[in-house]
Amino acid sequence: MWLLLAIVFIVLGALLFAFQGFFGRFPDNWEWVGIVLAWVGIAMGVQPFTQGIWGKPKIDIDFETYTPNMQVRGLYVYIYNRPISNRILVLLGVDRSTAHITATYSIKDNRTNDLIQENIIAKMRTEGDRKIQISLNSSIMPADIPVVGIDKAGNTELDIGEGKSVILNPGSYEFTVTVRYSGKQSIAKRNFSVGSKAYELFWERTNFK
Repeated sequence: MWLLLAIVFIVLGALLFAFQGFFGRFPDNWEWVGIVLAWVGIAMGVQPFTQGIWGKPKIDIDFETYTPNMQVRGLYVYIYNRPISNRILVLLGVDRSTAHITATYSIKDNRTNDLIQENIIAKMRTEGDRKIQISLNSSIMPADIPVVGIDKAGNTELDIGEGKSVILNPGSYEFTVTVRYSGKQSIAKRNFSVGSKAYELFWERTNFK
């Protein structure tokens, strides 16, 4: 934004000098004034144009294992609306738009290929209470979705929404999350492992295209 304002002030300053006759007799040699005014119009239109192209939400999905200690462990999905990093775009005042997102996830047993649960409606949070739809501002801070955790009895539970859960037996599972926003969707997959011990719950390093 500051770069855009600087360009406008420079052009307007040049126009003021023209009226003072710095560039020649005025208005005899005024043809170039139209060019100056055209550049002012271009400068004024740069920010809306660049905002419309590069200011759209940029959704990234990451997988994290929450491990405060050996007994407490959980698997989370993090959803980011990445901020603008290009210096020129930042100077032009381009900002990433807020994304209004919903998400669902499914889980499949890799041993049997059976679908455990499908299209579970995710409850997300950036701060405050969890909701099924949130507005995610451009930030390095994500919205999070709790997926799998260890209960007090030591069982591994899959959160299926509405306060309900399903106990998962030891094994390998495929997890798929779909994030919807602005008429678009982002899909990410990752395997995770469940063992007989809490520390044996983790996201695997398998990446899907």
